[in-house]
Amino acid sequence: MLHGLRNVVRDQIAVPSHPSPRRLGNQFGCGRAKRGRARDRVSFDALLFEFLRAEAEELEVDWHVVQQADGAEPSSQDWKNLLHLVSSAQPKMEESLLNCERHLLLVHAGLIARYDMMSILETLRDRTGQDVPCPGAWVLVATDQQSDMPLLDHAEIPLISPGQRAIVSEPWIDNLHRGRRIHDNHEIHEIH
Repeated sequence: MLHGLRNVVRDQIAVPSHPSPRRLGNQFGCGRAKRGRARDRVSFDALLFEFLRAEAEELEVDWHVVQQADGAEPSSQDWKNLLHLVSSAQPKMEESLLNCERHLLLVHAGLIARYDMMSILETLRDRTGQDVPCPGAWVLVATDQQSDMPLLDHAEIPLISPGQRAIVSEPWIDNLHRGRRIHDNHEIHEIH
């Protein structure tokens, strides 16, 4: 398992997938990745809202209108306007992510598919470790392992090869491979 993750890091963008959505986010951010390579943990949803609010302010769009558009039918003009706002904010988000000087661990990535932003993952895949400061990116997604490729809201994550993904098991997140024992999701002691 660990050998596979080392190979994924070399391939720049990785998609560690995990079988249980309830375990994503804070627990992974505080686990193994913290002791590995230097990286920045970024909530994609929080970053998106930050950039959407800034874009709405710049265009003098009432934030309440943006929130209402999120609940509109996909065929409505309100939804189309929301996606236009998202597409206006996306290049600024990409620039922000690509200018991070450490590896990225993107969590809470569900809105990427909802707002038709899969191209942001292609940009990260193609440019990290190349012509930008960011050396690489990981996207943490939950999976039920019913598909060979990782999905976000039924949209396939754009990978070039299977080597750009890894399945991260709950015992690995719990750090059991290093001898840590967990009881009812609480660490009880280290085994040496």
